[in-house]
Amino acid sequence: MRIYSVGSVDGADGGIGWDGAWSAWGSGGDTSVIADSFGYEDLAVSGNRFRVYDSDGNNQGITRTLATEFGTEEGSYWLSFMAKKNSSGRAARIQFGDLELRAYQSNDWEIKTPDTSYTSLSGVGNAHQHFFLIRVDVGAADDTVYVWANPDLSSGEPSTASALTTLTDSGGFTFDTVTIQHGVWGNSVQSGEWDELRLGTSFAAVTPAPQESLFVYEPFDYTTGDIDSANGGYGWSDAWSVSGGSGYTEVVSSGFTYTDLVTTGNRFKIYDSDGVHQKITRTLPESVGAETGTYWLSFLARKNSSARASQIDFGSLSFKATSGNWQVKGPSTAYTNITGSSYSSLHLFLVRMDAAPQATRCMSGWTPLQARANHRLPARR
Repeated sequence: MRIYSVGSVDGADGGIGWDGAWSAWGSGGDTSVIADSFGYEDLAVSGNRFRVYDSDGNNQGITRTLATEFGTEEGSYWLSFMAKKNSSGRAARIQFGDLELRAYQSNDWEIKTPDTSYTSLSGVGNAHQHFFLIRVDVGAADDTVYVWANPDLSSGEPSTASALTTLTDSGGFTFDTVTIQHGVWGNSVQSGEWDELRLGTSFAAVTPAPQESLFVYEPFDYTTGDIDSANGGYGWSDAWSVSGGSGYTEVVSSGFTYTDLVTTGNRFKIYDSDGVHQKITRTLPESVGAETGTYWLSFLARKNSSARASQIDFGSLSFKATSGNWQVKGPSTAYTNITGSSYSSLHLFLVRMDAAPQATRCMSGWTPLQARANHRLPARR
């Protein structure tokens, strides 16, 4: 699974598109994130993965509520995930409401809808890791479910004729929860492992191709209110920590938008009310720029008045605005104006850092509608 550190998944609230955190249930067993992600050819993967087993004769599992109810409107939606059952005993299963896939004892994986019985996915054995791809066509009366196991993603969206199994659910179905469970009885050897769970409205959305590494992402996809201790996004080593005097550090509804940039979640607002700086801080798991290479960062920002200063610091790389234009400084440079970046407008800042440890590094920055870098900062360690 992406985002989370190794350990219990109960209460974890990363990812996007959810309404609340993962909730673990069952009286004995394990629901934990374990090290390393599954891999699959031509699929973007990252982070760790999830393992579950039961040890007291009851199913052990986790459940999470989605922000959107699927299946309420005519059209198509897609699901994908990776799974591996680690022994021939017990049952591993994932449920999207009453749409369920399971590996029961030594049988092949199976699928059922609310209106159908379990249908075997022939050749999809319980003893191997699999990538599952599901398309649901929501009709006016019935829903049609197409299932593929381990498709060739380099060939693009598969035809419905190539589906391993096709089911028709009379009356159709909807869901707004996802449950992953395992049981009854088991241990770490007799367990199920899961990774890279995606739900979307297109094949491309649930089968993203590998891209250049994204170290850190923060969409502020939290419920509105105080941000202190929020630990969503991914690539971080801890949660947001608030410090300073009186004021507000809160998530407010609706994220910023920018042409041709994918955005999601809400946005963050901060101000102080007693003359003492108000700030939030979060730690990365490793130092960016410690190795020779090129690094990029971007963020959206807007300052709502000319009073006081707004500032974001990436270590010793600092951006701030009081009045006039935004300014930037490196570890050994003074603040420099960023042309065309009036404090009162929304801006997308894009920064490239060419790092050469123990030598001179160069940081270049762009603001909207600039065809080339409009400032460049040499900086020494």
